[in-house]
This record gives sequence, C-alpha cells and structure tokens, in this order.
Amino acid sequence: MPTTQRLTRCRYLRKNDQQCTAEAVDPNAEVLLCTKHMARVVEHARATYARYRKESAR
Repeated sequence: MPTTQRLTRCRYLRKNDQQCTAEAVDPNAEVLLCTKHMARVVEHARATYARYRKESAR
C-alpha cells in the first residue's frame, strides 16, 4: 500500500494576513518558504548587503 505524503506549505503571510499556499522548497528546514518568497528574501539580503557595503566605503 503506497504511503501518502503531506505537502508542507509556505509559511509566508501576505499583507492581508492570508497564508501563501505554495509548496515549501525544503519541508525539513527551519524556515518554510516557497521558491517565490525565498527569492524575495535573497533579493532583499543582496540589496541590504550592497547598501551597507556602499555606506561603509565612504
């Protein structure tokens, strides 16, 4: 008998307090995010790093 595996959903909450319904990239990770929201986190981290790097060069 095949075992059914539950999908782990993204934990991102939108501005209107609705939870994202996409599947999490890594269901065993501490932070459960889908590909879209994980990409946004990476973009934000890169922008923040670039801003701090630019400010520290002054």
